Amino acid sequence: MTVRSPAAAETSETPEEWLSTERYYTRRLGRLARFLNRQIGELLEKKHGVSLAEGLVLATLAESGPCSAAEIGRQIPMDKGQLSRTLRRLEARGFLVRTTGTDKRSALLKLTAAGRRQHRATQAMTRRRQRWLVSTLDPEMRERFSETLDILLGHVEATGELFTQSELDR
Repeated sequence: MTVRSPAAAETSETPEEWLSTERYYTRRLGRLARFLNRQIGELLEKKHGVSLAEGLVLATLAESGPCSAAEIGRQIPMDKGQLSRTLRRLEARGFLVRTTGTDKRSALLKLTAAGRRQHRATQAMTRRRQRWLVSTLDPEMRERFSETLDILLGHVEATGELFTQSELDR
């Protein structure tokens, strides 16, 4: 896959499709994300009694192991207030425990046996949904799509602040 530099992208001719905000990649990705998040959120609530935010925290702890709230916050796009409320709900339901630390921010969070069971139950459904989502793509398209997302995410994570600052300086 060829990756073009941002400078090359600025100097090349812009396709007509980029001129319509309806065709912006960010807008279409946002629509897709909102639809999929709403769908999985409703399914998680109805079938498993957890919110999307709770499901994301359970998955993060299941995959990462014990970690701080700050680390969870770096992995999940959720504001601090929502994360704090989500952690309190999961703790109250017996799905996670906090290790003692000097304060809540330094405490490590880990899943309980009930939290691991809840995660396994939700994971089966979310994996079926993942397979459904890409079922219209052939294996080569899936690989290209995954690679493209990784490239875009890496680019934004590495240079997003630089772009923001350069736009502010204009």
